[in-house]
Amino acid sequence: MENNSLSKKLSIFLLVIINIPILLLVVTGIPIHPPANILGSIFGLILLISVPIVIVNIIFLNYIQDMILKPIKELLDGLEEVSQGNYQIRLENHQNDEIGDLIRKFNEMTKALNKLSLMNSKLEKEKQSIINAISHDLRTPLTVIQTYVDSLRDDIALTEEKKESYFNIIDSKISQLEERIEQLRNFSIYVNSKGEMKSNISIKKSMDKIIKGLSESYQLNSLKLSYKNDVLDESLLTIDKRELEILIENLFINALKYNDKELPVINIDIEEDGDHIYIRFEDNGIGIREDNLDKIFEPLYKVDDSRPSKNEGMGLGLTIIREIVNKAQGSIEVESEVFKGTAFYIELPKAK
Repeated sequence: MENNSLSKKLSIFLLVIINIPILLLVVTGIPIHPPANILGSIFGLILLISVPIVIVNIIFLNYIQDMILKPIKELLDGLEEVSQGNYQIRLENHQNDEIGDLIRKFNEMTKALNKLSLMNSKLEKEKQSIINAISHDLRTPLTVIQTYVDSLRDDIALTEEKKESYFNIIDSKISQLEERIEQLRNFSIYVNSKGEMKSNISIKKSMDKIIKGLSESYQLNSLKLSYKNDVLDESLLTIDKRELEILIENLFINALKYNDKELPVINIDIEEDGDHIYIRFEDNGIGIREDNLDKIFEPLYKVDDSRPSKNEGMGLGLTIIREIVNKAQGSIEVESEVFKGTAFYIELPKAK
C-alpha cells in the first residue's frame, strides 16, 4: 500500500488555500471599468477573499485535529497505559501516512510485549510448579529415611532381621535420592545450555558401546533385549557421547520402570537414510494413554500417579531426552498403546 506523507498532504492544503481566492476572482471576474464606490469594492474584494480563506482554514484545522493531534494524543495515552503494565492495548488505525506507520509500530510493540509478558507469566508458574514438585519428591524419601533412622535409634525390640530390613530400606531411599539429584543436575545442564556442540562421534561405535554397557548393568535373564544397528562406521553425529548415553539410558530406565510384564522386552533399531539417523526404541510396557502423549516431555509431568511403577521418578527423564534431541537439532515422536507398549522415534541429522 502506497504511503501518503503528511508533508504532501499539507502542501496540497496550502496550495488550495492560496489558489481558492484566485480562482474565485477568475470566476467572478475582475471589473474592467473603475468602480463607482471604491471603498465598497475594496470591502467586497476583501470579503470575497477572506470568506473562502476562513472556510478553508477551518477545514484545515479540523484536518490537523483529526489526522495529527488526535492520533498523537491517543498514542500518548497508549504509552501511558503501557507504562502501567497494560500490554493488551491496541489503537485503531485508518491512516496511510507517517502517523499511521507510528500507530502500526505501536500496535506491533504492544503485541510483542504482551506475548513476552504471557511467556514470563507462564515460566514463573512453571518455575513455582517445578519447585513445589521437587520439594515434594525430595521430601518423601527423606521422610521415610528419618522414620526408619528414628526406629533404629530407639531400638524398641527390633530383631536383627528387622534391623537389616530397615537398613535396606534406608539404602534404597538414599539411592533414590541420588538418582533424583542426578536427574535434576542433568535437567539444569540441558535447559540452560546455550553453547553449540562441536564433537562428531561415530553413531555405530558409540551405540554399540552404550548397549553393551547397559547389557552388563542389567540382568539379561530378566529382560529380552533386541538390538540392531545398520549404520555405517563412518556415519557421524554432532552430539556429546555422554549426552547420547544419557538419552538411551533414560529410555531404557523408563522401559523397565513402567513395565508390568514377567519378561520386559526392549527393541532398539538404528538406521540411516540420506542425511539423517533414525533410532526406534520400543518396549512392551504398560503404555501411555493417547490424551497424555503430548504432555510426557513436560518437566516433572507424571502421566498417571496410579499407574504401576517399579521405582518412583521425578518426571525429568523424558524432558532431558527432549532437550538432548533439540540441542542436536533433531526431533522425537512417540506412539503408544495402553497395556501393549510404547515406541519412541528419534531423528538426528548427520554431521556435516
